[in-house]
Amino acid sequence: MTDRFHWSKAVAGVMDALVVPAFGAPGILIRSQGWTEDLGRVDLRGQRFIVTGANAGIGLAITTALARQGAQVDLVCRDQLRATDAIETVSNSVRSTPYGPEAQLNVVLADLTDLQATRAACVQLAQDPTPIEALVHNAGALFSQRILSPQGVEQTFALHVLNPFLMTALLLKPFREHRRARVIWVSSGGMYTQRLKVRDLAKGADRFDGVVAYAQCKRAQIEVMKRMHEGEHKHGLVISAMHPGWADTRGVRESLPRFRQLTRWFLRDAAQGADTALWLALSAEAKQAGGRLYLDRVPRSEHIPWSGTQTAEEDIDALWALCERLCGVTWPD
Repeated sequence: MTDRFHWSKAVAGVMDALVVPAFGAPGILIRSQGWTEDLGRVDLRGQRFIVTGANAGIGLAITTALARQGAQVDLVCRDQLRATDAIETVSNSVRSTPYGPEAQLNVVLADLTDLQATRAACVQLAQDPTPIEALVHNAGALFSQRILSPQGVEQTFALHVLNPFLMTALLLKPFREHRRARVIWVSSGGMYTQRLKVRDLAKGADRFDGVVAYAQCKRAQIEVMKRMHEGEHKHGLVISAMHPGWADTRGVRESLPRFRQLTRWFLRDAAQGADTALWLALSAEAKQAGGRLYLDRVPRSEHIPWSGTQTAEEDIDALWALCERLCGVTWPD
């Protein structure tokens, strides 16, 4: 095992330098040679998890893996029909597994670009007294046009930053009471291309570009995650982020068809993209993972060298204040 681990680590280091294979399927295939934990053997019966955007892609893969091990999963989805189809897919997939028949799948409907819908979803989630082991902020989309949310906020920012900020804030009381919960933000490699521009987030840049807006929000997610963990780790809450790599999901096929055409031969499948989120939610090792960004169960730098994407402290302060103001919450001490 030791020789294999050193070999895989060396090869992975070369791929990291090349970027493309590290983000694709070759990266996880090599990295996994050094893993020592088998997450598929964890008994999750009686344990509760919340997954947003759970009806497709990486969210569906996360839900399926948790259900296979008997977990209760609250699927926060926008569309009833797609949520129903997802539950049927998951149920059929886990029926023959040892713990799968004991899984409990619950749908919470919410359009997470709408902060009022997020509030309503949290009211519904809070009605269940079962402690929450982990909340996975997975819901995401790349929009081609600037559209404002019902609160007058550009919907990319509303969905990727304000919604998880508000949802975490509204569930903070049960998280703190549990003292071992985990919150996982699903980010993206697109953030490596962007330096945070707080002024553009709420309304969108003067010339809207959906890819840039998406990458900006993924950068903002990392800064919010780190600040959030700084305040919450003393309460036992572990807050971290992960980059799924480049996975062949419906979102990629629909929003980035040219990118998929060029990269389809080495894209990850959804289960490979979901692995690090599951590791952060379940692993004993990941109890110390708070405040960091991970790819393939390894902490990663948040910036490419010499990219100029580092965020000034005053910009993080401004981002945090913007989130509090638009969400109508003040983060408790």
